[in-house]
Parts: sequence; C-alpha cells; structure tokens
Amino acid sequence: MIYPVPNSLRCHRLTAKLLDRFAEENPSCAFSPASSQRLYMSIYKIWERQGEAAAEKFVREARLV
Repeated sequence: MIYPVPNSLRCHRLTAKLLDRFAEENPSCAFSPASSQRLYMSIYKIWERQGEAAAEKFVREARLV
C-alpha cells in the first residue's frame, strides 16, 4: 500500500509529544538536538512506510530503555 507523503508539521508535533512524555517520565533525561532529530526521522520513516496510524501508535507505545 502506498501512503501519502508524511506531514512534516504533524511529525514535529508527534516528536514533541514523545519528548514531553519522556521528560515527564524521567526528568533527568535530556535529549540533544541530534537525538531529537533521529526521533523525528524515525517517526517520519514509520509514517512514510506504514502510515499515520502506525506513527501515532509508535509515539503512544514508545518507552525509554
């Protein structure tokens, strides 16, 4: 199945939502700009390959390891 091109603004919002949740769960955790960009690209690639619902599911279910 071919999915539409990911909405970059929506990907940024999903990334911010994930980073905020991680910060709440572990206040001592800080993300560098490079790691934030990698998270954004992961979300973008998931959206690109599997669709928006899969990207949202990733953000909901992601855990810090």
